[in-house]
Amino acid sequence: MFKFHMEFNLSKHNYRRQKVPKKKKQHKVTFKEYKRMCRFKFDLEEYPNEFDLQMIEDFGWYCELNQNGVSRDHMLSISYGWKRDISPKIIRHPANCKLMLFENNRDKAWRSSLNLTKLQSKILEWDRKYK
Repeated sequence: MFKFHMEFNLSKHNYRRQKVPKKKKQHKVTFKEYKRMCRFKFDLEEYPNEFDLQMIEDFGWYCELNQNGVSRDHMLSISYGWKRDISPKIIRHPANCKLMLFENNRDKAWRSSLNLTKLQSKILEWDRKYK
């Protein structure tokens, strides 16, 4: 959390280290707003070959009454995107979506299951296929 700089003290003729707090990064939007901007905006049924729709049939969607249901996972996490100022368009792209049981998604939490380079190549492949 702190970086150090050296200061020369003439009276003692030696160096001493002083803690200097790092400047906090200023985000353009709050995390809450960024998270809202990253919500998936596509219908899974537009891409039946890309998602395991049978999983939804078997378990249903996650909700308060169905704690064992399916949810959509951002493989490259929203948190990762916000910290690195990645466009919400990239984070909400269908190539960044994976269906998984809510319990597994909750356990994954803020971690990403792929890196930005891999996601970028998946997006290029996706866009060639569907655009």
